Amino acid sequence: MGSAPDVQLRMPAASANIGLTRLVAAALGSQAGLPIEDVDELRMAVDELCYWLIGESPDVTTREFVVTFSTAPGCVSVSGTTVGSGWNDALALDTELSALSARILDALADEYDCTWSEGVRRFSLMKLSRS
Repeated sequence: MGSAPDVQLRMPAASANIGLTRLVAAALGSQAGLPIEDVDELRMAVDELCYWLIGESPDVTTREFVVTFSTAPGCVSVSGTTVGSGWNDALALDTELSALSARILDALADEYDCTWSEGVRRFSLMKLSRS
């Protein structure tokens, strides 16, 4: 199985849209040959990072987020970023992961990173097959 082209989702920063990222993560994890346990962990890690990315975002008219998925046999890489003009005013957003979120991601992901710079939040995630 060769690597698949990237899949990119761009949507308003509403928590209801995070379900779509979980669905795509699960589908691509399965296509990459991850066992079901790894697919579940990928899905949960994407969920955790997307919630950190958008926070409690009531203004979805000016705030969007983009999540990009890349796959290779036995590996799924995910990156996310905020886009749109409304993020500079989002002062209530946590700039770092909570201790609980970090522990969850330490258990679920092979690699992850979160950054917050100049009003833009970003994350990256890699999940490798254990088999």
